[in-house]
Amino acid sequence: MSDRKSIQLGDYANVLSGFPFPSEGFSQEEGVPLIRIRDLLASELETYFIGPYPDNFVIDDGNI
Repeated sequence: MSDRKSIQLGDYANVLSGFPFPSEGFSQEEGVPLIRIRDLLASELETYFIGPYPDNFVIDDGNI
């Protein structure tokens, strides 16, 4: 028997859909690292962004 229980994710986290970063700000070498869906399986980042973005899309150490 499992000790797991179901929870409502919204009770513990705020889930945001991705921000539409304009592609002209993408870089492979400098800027703020972007976590893209393809990066989750690879466990490494390939894309950085140079330009303005909303603060609520920043992931700080300890957020996840």
